[in-house]
This record gives sequence, structure tokens and C-alpha cells, in this order.
Amino acid sequence: MAGFGPGVTSLLFQLLDIVNVKDKLSGPSDTMASVILKNTILGVQSTIGYKFKDSSIVWEAMQAAGSGVFLIGDRRIPDGNKRLAVVGDTILKLALVEEWYNGGEPRGNETRSGQRGRGNH
Repeated sequence: MAGFGPGVTSLLFQLLDIVNVKDKLSGPSDTMASVILKNTILGVQSTIGYKFKDSSIVWEAMQAAGSGVFLIGDRRIPDGNKRLAVVGDTILKLALVEEWYNGGEPRGNETRSGQRGRGNH
């Protein structure tokens, strides 16, 4: 998340957790696929330095449209990570507007701040 400080990045991850706090991947399962999935998610969380309350969000974020994954737990994901991208883009816009507001710049400049956070969907 280039251009954003660690506080904003942490806020983004925390807000994504608020979207769905039920951890669907924490149940007991010994299947090889489950072990690989959990290890992949742990690796991602270790890399970004944040542990999600709902680790299925990480798995959803890794699903490109057309991945063939349409359901994670009881949550439908018909477009891969596209719906999650909308949530992320909205949170980024909120963080940018908050930065603008706290900076005391005049109205009209908030759109310039918003241009830094381009959408990804």
C-alpha cells in the first residue's frame, strides 16, 4: 500500500476485519488441502504483519475472478475478490478524505487526495 503510513494500513486491515469477523477456517480439519490453506494464510499474514480475525478474508483476497472458488464458508464470492476490492477501495477513499479533513485544506482539494487512491476493480 504505497503512499500510506503504517497507521492507515493497519486501519484498513482492521476495517476489513469488521466486514466479517466470523472465522470460518478455524474449525478442526486434518485434510491436506486444509493444512495447505491454513499455511498459505499464515504466510500472507506473516508477510504483511497483520493477523486477521477472519482469515477467510485472506483467502477471498487471493481469488481472482474466474478462479473457480464461489463459496468461502457460507459467504458467496461470485466474482472472486472483486466485491472485496470494492470494500477496500471505499475504505481507502475514507482514509484519504479523513487525511484531507484533518489537514485543513479547502473543499475541492479532497478530490486531489482521492486521486492517489485509484480503484482496483
